[in-house]
Amino acid sequence: MLETNVDNVTGEVLGNLIEVLMAEEGVKDVAITPAQMKKCRSGHIIKVITTPQEAARIAYRIMEETGSLGVRSMQVKQRFIANREQRKVKVRLKGVEKEVGVKIGTDAAGNVLNVAAEFEDAKRVAADLKIPLKTVIKLVEETAKPFL
Repeated sequence: MLETNVDNVTGEVLGNLIEVLMAEEGVKDVAITPAQMKKCRSGHIIKVITTPQEAARIAYRIMEETGSLGVRSMQVKQRFIANREQRKVKVRLKGVEKEVGVKIGTDAAGNVLNVAAEFEDAKRVAADLKIPLKTVIKLVEETAKPFL
């Protein structure tokens, strides 16, 4: 787990950091939390999950992108991870059939923990059909559940 505090970084730079770290650098997760910093400045705490082998390189990239002067590295003792599977479901909206991906999380015994529509697929369908994204997501997830 890598962590740094920043107090002079714009929202646009933080958004770009998330995209760069997830897409280009392949980190496992990025979280940015608003925080009250020293001297009453508003700022953010950036937390990144990556492999130990990639930590130094990712820390340097965080400093490059944000101007941070230091990144803390903390060893995570254990990370519990659900089994993941991706499937496609067909849904009918406004008389049009569309295929949307779903992510299914299960425990070691195969019990379903979560079913989530693939965001980018659902977003594309919502834009194509000019309907609310939440409507697409809800229908996709309801459609997928009986097949599990």
